[in-house]
Amino acid sequence: MDRISAKQSRGFTLIELLVVIAIIAILAALLFPVFGRVRESVRQSTCMTNLASIYKDVGLYREDNGKYPPILMCNPYVANTTPQVKYAGVGTPLDAGSVQNRPFNLASGQKYDQDVGIFQCPDNQANNRTKVFQGAVYPPGVPLTGNAIDPTTTQPFWYYNFDSYDTGTQINSTGTANPGVVELHYSLDWTGVTGASDPQNQLKYPNPPKDKTVITWCNYHISTAHTDQIIVLLLNGSAKATHYSKFAYKSAVEPNGPLYFIP
Repeated sequence: MDRISAKQSRGFTLIELLVVIAIIAILAALLFPVFGRVRESVRQSTCMTNLASIYKDVGLYREDNGKYPPILMCNPYVANTTPQVKYAGVGTPLDAGSVQNRPFNLASGQKYDQDVGIFQCPDNQANNRTKVFQGAVYPPGVPLTGNAIDPTTTQPFWYYNFDSYDTGTQINSTGTANPGVVELHYSLDWTGVTGASDPQNQLKYPNPPKDKTVITWCNYHISTAHTDQIIVLLLNGSAKATHYSKFAYKSAVEPNGPLYFIP
């Protein structure tokens, strides 16, 4: 009787515990990447929803004003000023949601979208809506180079960090982010010239081809989530997850980017 009781109460051996741990580790290694891909798929879907809202607002703005907006969200303004003053490095930046002079929420009464949350990609980890930076470089492959300049000050523009669609991380030809480089992703003019030989798929022109004109794109799915996808929003309203090799700049022979993207 004692022998049976002792047999029933014996615990796991060290070998058995190690086998169980090994099985759990193998299952975790198999399942965690799957869960990560599912979460990233949801974040990409949210990003595309944001871009769909931006596309709608861009169209409404053009209908009312006869041109496309100069910026998608807004440049920073100074807190505690009346009237509000554009931020130029002095004072405290105003919370982006309180800026009156936003193209999609103008004080004049044109209110297409009052939620600045649509301008943050879920993979952009900059959540503070008062943090700003100065100087977004033009993407490689377009004739304009250097920082995008504010013509009213001849200084580089200031932008909100969480704004994911006016600017974004820069991705190189190998599909990785260039550390510390933020590039312009929304611009009416990529060339600085006009004429018959100038690419017409730019928002500065009255009727750019909708299936070839890029409104903006999002690189955070590569720089943060380490996927191989850039989401590109076209003027025809499509927001496509695109392999970086089709959009990121390669060389002068294969420039890609906003002027040369083939959907």
